[in-house]
Amino acid sequence: NDAALTMYKLIWDGFCSWYLEAIKPNYGDVIDQKTYQDTLEIFGKIMTLLHPMMPFITEEVWHAISDRSDMDCAIVSQWPETKEFDAKKIECFETAKSIVSEVRSMRASKGLSPKESLVLVQKGPRGEYAIYEAIIKKLANVSMRYDGMVEGPSASFIIGVQEFSVPLDGVVDTAQEKAKLEEELKYQEGFWNSVSKKLSNERFVSNAPPAVVESERKKMSDAESRIASIKESIAKL
Repeated sequence: NDAALTMYKLIWDGFCSWYLEAIKPNYGDVIDQKTYQDTLEIFGKIMTLLHPMMPFITEEVWHAISDRSDMDCAIVSQWPETKEFDAKKIECFETAKSIVSEVRSMRASKGLSPKESLVLVQKGPRGEYAIYEAIIKKLANVSMRYDGMVEGPSASFIIGVQEFSVPLDGVVDTAQEKAKLEEELKYQEGFWNSVSKKLSNERFVSNAPPAVVESERKKMSDAESRIASIKESIAKL
């Protein structure tokens, strides 16, 4: 089960969701030959890894992606070997993925179309992740600035120690967004008050299992963080 789940994450998350999207050429362009051949090689290795779990379909795909003889089969192919890799590049790509994910989440929360180009502003100099700047621009549909200057309403997030902002002036209806945030703030403050009352009850704290009490305290702490974040977002509007 663990091996199957690992393969699922590798194929669906790593290969399909990120790698293929990153290398996909722009509409009307043709993928370069090296990238195409490298991708076929990677896909072939994935078929080899997946073969023990799905032998028949992987064998068919193995032969479909390359001109092989009938006896050149995935079942007897060489198992992929671990090679040296650049850990720093992988770390930078993970940062790039986090940036793209944050921009996508921001779009979803504010009802912005993925097709609408936005500006992503970083406070401070380029981080090492910038080696993947082109991928960030493509997958998040943003242009990038590094001057940290943002006037008017914006949405912000932090990745590691680096702060990013997306200017929203002219992009969203600030009055509507403020009303939505105030409604969410009202709900979170009500939730915080209900948990606070529960934790103020000495009978509850004394009689409830420690794990339950700790869970309620975490709920209260999480609500405080959300309240602070919402207030900050309202202030920026």
